[in-house]
Amino acid sequence: MPGSPLAPIGGKSAPSAPPPGVYTEMIKQSVTPTPVIAAEPKSAAEPPPRKRSIPLGLILVLNAVLILAIVLVVYFVMKPPASDAQAGDGVPAALQDGKLPKAPNAPKAPTIPKATLPSTPKLP
Repeated sequence: MPGSPLAPIGGKSAPSAPPPGVYTEMIKQSVTPTPVIAAEPKSAAEPPPRKRSIPLGLILVLNAVLILAIVLVVYFVMKPPASDAQAGDGVPAALQDGKLPKAPNAPKAPTIPKATLPSTPKLP
C-alpha cells in the first residue's frame, strides 16, 4: 500500500514508535493494590477524648496583662495635651527671664618654653 494517513501522496511513511521500555512493561504487569476499607465507626457509648484544659494561673496572668494594657491606653488618651502646660513649668530659675547665662571662659593652653640645644664641639 503506497499511501498512509501520514503520507497521503505516497513514499515513506513515518517511522513507528520505539518499543516500550523495561519500566513501562513492569508497570503494566504490576498488580494494583486493593483499596483500603474505612475503619468501622466508633460506638456512641465511648465519650470523645478529653481536651487539655488551660491552667487557671495562665488565664489570670493573661487577664491582668490585658487589663493593664487597657488602663495604659486609657491613661494616655485621657492625659491632657502638653500645650496646657503653664509658662515656667519645669524651667530652671536662671532661664525664666528668657536670657541665657554667660558661658564660662575656657582655660588657656599652657606655654612650653623652647629648649636650647647644647653646643656641639667643633672638630679640628
